[in-house]
Amino acid sequence: MSNWLVHGNAVLSGTVSAQGSKNAALPILAAALLVEEPVTLLNCPVIRDTENMLRILESLGCTVKREGNALVVDSRTANRSVLPTALSGELRSSIFLLGSVLSRFGEADAPYPGGCEIGNRPIDLHLEGLRCLRAEIEERGGRICCKGTLV
Repeated sequence: MSNWLVHGNAVLSGTVSAQGSKNAALPILAAALLVEEPVTLLNCPVIRDTENMLRILESLGCTVKREGNALVVDSRTANRSVLPTALSGELRSSIFLLGSVLSRFGEADAPYPGGCEIGNRPIDLHLEGLRCLRAEIEERGGRICCKGTLV
């Protein structure tokens, strides 16, 4: 972190706009797949991870559009349960979609998530949580295949 040292008798003034939190936005975007009406998210950061999540949602059939500071996700047209390998491989948080897709379609097929540059971060807790909700999970060929009705 850098420091600024200000000399002088002038009063500092102005405004700073802060973007929303990526760590809040990504799970909300995954949950938007479960809602039967458009979801509007305000102040969603425009960064690679959120843009990749939006592209994954579009690949599942969702409609996504930005309207000024608002991001609108409409999942009523979602029609696919297979997450794309290329996009999911770039996004660690693609694992958040596994439960939403499974709940929505009764099945989900996802590659192992990628995108993490800070070391090994296992997804075993995500998978164990789904198993506790009675999901049947099979890991094969670098993919996670789930089916069942979550309880």
